[in-house]
Amino acid sequence: MALATQLANVQDKFDREAPDQVKRAINNSRSEVSTTFNRSAAIQEGATLPAFHLSNPSGGKTDSADLLAKGPILITFYRGVEKIVRDLYNRAIEDAAVKQGLGLDGEINFQDHTELGDVGNAELPQRMQGLRL
Repeated sequence: MALATQLANVQDKFDREAPDQVKRAINNSRSEVSTTFNRSAAIQEGATLPAFHLSNPSGGKTDSADLLAKGPILITFYRGVEKIVRDLYNRAIEDAAVKQGLGLDGEINFQDHTELGDVGNAELPQRMQGLRL
């Protein structure tokens, strides 16, 4: 089943089965993000990603320059991702055609982190999840 179909099925099930209070909260949040997110402030397609340094799961540091020296990198961060969405994402990104289209030939792992190097950041209380290549 295509990813778009799977995502549509998830949305349909949510629309049918989620309590009205939950639907309102999610739809209000979605609407707020759509109207307040400043797309021009985001990194644009083709732009150079600023250098970064993050703690990795083994306690060391991950440096973007070191990763780029090995080839292209793809970074995706999530917050509060539900298992079904993570599974859909994993199935999509593991698809050979998707990997080829993105120019990825290495291993792809979904990792779960409790923090990403900013230990004192109270705004990140939830587990953070991301993709590691």
